[in-house]
Amino acid sequence: MDYSKYSIGDFFMDESFQDFARGTNPEAIKLWTDIIKQFPEKEEDILEAKKLIQSISLNKVKIDPKQFEEDETKIKEFLNKQEKIEHKQVQFVNWSTIKIAASITVFMVLAALFYQYFSEVKTEENTEKQTIAFIEKNVPKGQKLTLFLEDGTKVKINSNSTLKFPAHFNTDKREIFLEGEAFFEVKRDTSRPFIIQSKNIATTVLGTSFNISAYPENPLVKVAVVTGKVKVEDTNNTKTGNNHAVSLLPEEMATFSSSSGDLKKSNYSSIKEIGWSDGIIYFENTPLSEIIEMLENWYGVEIKSDNKVNTREIYTGTFKDESLENVLNALKERAKFHYSINNSKVNIYGL
Repeated sequence: MDYSKYSIGDFFMDESFQDFARGTNPEAIKLWTDIIKQFPEKEEDILEAKKLIQSISLNKVKIDPKQFEEDETKIKEFLNKQEKIEHKQVQFVNWSTIKIAASITVFMVLAALFYQYFSEVKTEENTEKQTIAFIEKNVPKGQKLTLFLEDGTKVKINSNSTLKFPAHFNTDKREIFLEGEAFFEVKRDTSRPFIIQSKNIATTVLGTSFNISAYPENPLVKVAVVTGKVKVEDTNNTKTGNNHAVSLLPEEMATFSSSSGDLKKSNYSSIKEIGWSDGIIYFENTPLSEIIEMLENWYGVEIKSDNKVNTREIYTGTFKDESLENVLNALKERAKFHYSINNSKVNIYGL
């Protein structure tokens, strides 16, 4: 590739150059560092194109190269006409000065053109989200994931859950999105509230630890606070009156019903609501059908029972870091069943 013939616009449109300018691709950085050494005469154009890319957002923006070339040609044709007019009217003007001015004008107009392209981009996200690169972590059944966000916040994500968060937080807030369940230890930052969007509920904190359960198949969203102070708000405001938002202190929990729109505050059992984050399976007076769903989520298996098994019978139990076999062995003594395990398939047979 003969980069000596590249214009500022050519550099700008080159995808590997865009990666180099944004510093997102080590290979691109090495490539263009070498190119600058090979073509020192293009260093000024390269730096101008780099500044232009860094000054505007390129997230999820696709520019039509053909349209870009057409617009660039029109601009240059217009400027050439202006040069001819100026030459006729002012004979003593230095041509090199005009060409330099024209080059600068081309760059400025192209910069404005690029900005117009980006300004007209429409997405389903709001304007703020267009400029943010999001990372999505999907945790399948049978697994859990602990990660640290950019600000130092620690998140433990439960099985069958998804967390969506920006690679870099805004200067005024830290906003993420949860589907499923996660335990948060939020790094305190009074200048940037930490906001978790889950279903129709927005949970806002400054620095605290708490648990959110918001599985899509469950009509209830639960927010249980361990330390600090948390605000929980129904963003759709489906419930009239004063209960569209509640503030929580340690040992308090908010429960939102997506079916009724009720948002209520209560105390909670730590082992029941947060025990999962310490490797504890806990159920109290729970139907066997719900226990089966819990075990499917926890161990990443599919459990089927025959019609001899009474799945409406209720049970209470606590298991910490136990294997699936140990849990089933404990249950079968009371529930009167036997079982078989074949890889991720479990069959329960009534006696």
